[in-house]
Amino acid sequence: MTKKYLNIAIVLFFAWTVYGYCQNDMSLRDLAAFVMMSAFLLRLRTGQKHYSFFGHIPLSVIFVSSILAGFAWRSVYPPPEEAISPFPAVTAALQSGTIFASLLIWLKPFTEKNLYSLFSLAWATAALSINVPFDSARLMIFCSFCIIAIAVVILFSMHKPKEPKRVFRYYRDFIVFSVLIIMLSTGLFYMIAKTIVIFDQAFMNLISDYVMPRSYTHFLKIEPFMKLSNPGRSAWDKRPVLEVQAPNVYGIYLKTQIFDDFNNGVWAELEDIKKFPLPDNLPVDSPKVNMTMFTSFEHIVPSPYSVSAAKGNMPFTKSHDGIVYTEDDQRTRILTFALASKNVPVRLSPAQFEQFTAIPADIASDLKEISSQIVSDENDPTAQANLLSGYFHENFRYSLYVNFRGDNKGLISMIREHRPAYCTYFASAFAMLLRAQGIPARVATGFLADEKIDKKRNVFLARIYDAHAWVEVLLKDTDPKTGLTRDRWLIMDPTPAGERINALKETGINFSKIAENAWLSILRFSAFIENLDKEKLKQNTLLALILFMLIMNSKKIILRLRELAISIHKKTAVIKSRSDPLQLIYRRYEQYLKTSFGEMRKPPDTDQEVISRLKSQPRAPAGAIAKMESFVGQYHAARFGLRKDIDLEKTIRNIEKDAEGPKRQLQIKSPNPRVKAEVPIKGHEGLHDGQESQEHKI
Repeated sequence: MTKKYLNIAIVLFFAWTVYGYCQNDMSLRDLAAFVMMSAFLLRLRTGQKHYSFFGHIPLSVIFVSSILAGFAWRSVYPPPEEAISPFPAVTAALQSGTIFASLLIWLKPFTEKNLYSLFSLAWATAALSINVPFDSARLMIFCSFCIIAIAVVILFSMHKPKEPKRVFRYYRDFIVFSVLIIMLSTGLFYMIAKTIVIFDQAFMNLISDYVMPRSYTHFLKIEPFMKLSNPGRSAWDKRPVLEVQAPNVYGIYLKTQIFDDFNNGVWAELEDIKKFPLPDNLPVDSPKVNMTMFTSFEHIVPSPYSVSAAKGNMPFTKSHDGIVYTEDDQRTRILTFALASKNVPVRLSPAQFEQFTAIPADIASDLKEISSQIVSDENDPTAQANLLSGYFHENFRYSLYVNFRGDNKGLISMIREHRPAYCTYFASAFAMLLRAQGIPARVATGFLADEKIDKKRNVFLARIYDAHAWVEVLLKDTDPKTGLTRDRWLIMDPTPAGERINALKETGINFSKIAENAWLSILRFSAFIENLDKEKLKQNTLLALILFMLIMNSKKIILRLRELAISIHKKTAVIKSRSDPLQLIYRRYEQYLKTSFGEMRKPPDTDQEVISRLKSQPRAPAGAIAKMESFVGQYHAARFGLRKDIDLEKTIRNIEKDAEGPKRQLQIKSPNPRVKAEVPIKGHEGLHDGQESQEHKI
């Protein structure tokens, strides 16, 4: 058995090496190898009996504790960036857990069952580690592991003969057979590994529209500037970002940033953003919006307009521009918004009015000329804004390919020549034309969720390519209930909607609906896991583990508690009897009956029944019977009548004195060490001083 375990140690070391190369974590491999070899050498000296403790640990406890240890270890050593698992942290934790489980089983006594468990865990470690693209080093170490594992299987299957003349043939056959199998398996596993590389690359290409890398916001950076330039890969990236369940609408704008300062093709975000706490109690009569985020955007939460309250697993704040923030690192992935009927009224100061109507000086004349031609003689700001928005819808075409510079001159060229562009260009040009007419305007960015994936529940999906820019225009809005007119920021989107949707459809890969729904289910589960309170989850996991251990050992615990209760009951009865002087005297009375007459009171007997039996015996003197009846009466009066004037000690001494025979006395130990009673030798029971027995009288 020791030789077999030494062979398994080699297999485990190579499996852990595969893990180390694939997961960039040689520390766990080295630590596990040190513990394994140290325990093996120590076992050779101490034997199996020192490992009996580990033999009583069930495999279920080993696996649960190993998985928890794997999660703890991977929190220190994160998985590699190139991992292709949908949940790289979970996969890496399971891989580390197989190593911890191997170490715990290694410390159990050497048995065939534990040997097979170690061999299976070695293959599990190697198999789970292959979640990264193979390079030459990883390919070589994986093939080495497969060869060593097969050689060990061959060695286990061949039995060494006892006859010396056949030992040479045994080693010859083993070497030849091993070389042949290794040659075949080398080519086979090399082809398998190369096939894995090919399929891995194909798989990565196949789901590139859906798989979330660890740096998911790489193409959606939250920065204080927005430049008019090529949209980059994000315009073709159809990976889901979030899903939102909203009231019955055609699309929902989810805002993340506001830009107010434009110059030479670059928008700058508002400075000194003031925030205030957002209530977390949702009014019953307010419309609700439920949102599940598949990733986080730093400290910003994409949120709909007119948010009046938000409920998640952490507090939220809101700026005066309607953007929802989290103060700490975002932990909320599932949250609910309550919406007000309209945006809050706005009253701009002169400085703010000037800020939201500012246009670059070098193109100011061009902007005023173009905007005046579009609005013509219209003087109403709302009508002017509608005319300018319609100008873009009627004369422009959406395109992700922009063939002009996004500076001031390029923007004027785009407006005059009706050049194709996308949302940020349309929003920028529209905002500049509004400002040229003295209408306050600013650019908002976020997501336009208009892809309905559940018509019954009005669930919309937002993808990376749904990142969008639109314009907020300060216009007068009349409340139909009160008739009051207030200035409010209203959404106006100049981007040609139909053209935008068609362009996005052309860029995406047409996956089957089943595959997409399956992937969305995985993302929802991932968001649910991320949304959990990690500290509370740790506590619940610990409680669940303790409950599991209690259930597994409930039979032993119940038996132990029962034994403890019986022991306590016995000790309590003894202590109680020793502390009760009346009980002590009564025990002396029982001892007198036993030694003098051989009579013992049974549990169902009463004292009078015992005395009645003694009366029927010829050797029981009448005087002794009378004293016993007197004692029983006094005892019951003292015990149950609570009479304290009765001297039972004197009565029991008188009875014990009568029991002394003419011959030598036998001392017995009283239950109370301080009290001694004298018992007459057998043959002299019931005789009083100077009195003859009934038989002598006859």
